[in-house]
Amino acid sequence: MHADTKQYDVQPLKQKVTTTFRDRIKDIRDPEDIMSIANWIYDDTPDGDAAIREEISMYVQGNLSAIMATFRSRGALMNNSGPLEDLLNRFAVTVD
Repeated sequence: MHADTKQYDVQPLKQKVTTTFRDRIKDIRDPEDIMSIANWIYDDTPDGDAAIREEISMYVQGNLSAIMATFRSRGALMNNSGPLEDLLNRFAVTVD
């Protein structure tokens, strides 16, 4: 059987994934939960699909102060900021 060479419109799929991301995080304030969901979508995203990865990165950057505040309140930034550094590195977020 030959592979189907028909070109499918991937935009609805992209929209569904980004909408799913927004819907799943809209009421979540725990950075670890946000990381889990972001990682799940990020890992499910094909390498070439920069749009969805950008969506996630923009969300993380937009909520960076709240994310950092939560980690600070847990003392995570005092001696070992590993989880936060992993999060920032994962989504290519730089903090000046």
